Amino acid sequence: ENISPPKNAVIQKTKGKKPLPDYLNQRNGVVEYIAKYGSKSWKNKTAIIEEVSMKW
Repeated sequence: ENISPPKNAVIQKTKGKKPLPDYLNQRNGVVEYIAKYGSKSWKNKTAIIEEVSMKW
């Protein structure tokens, strides 16, 4: 299930030497994509991915 981040989401940065957890890396990617292309584009993209994955 793909849940979009809130409209006021900001990119999370690492603190110290610890790397970010995978879920935050994914979230950062979504936030960057939405900032660049808009949320409608992201929702359409995720709908297509879900449709294709159901065929497998």
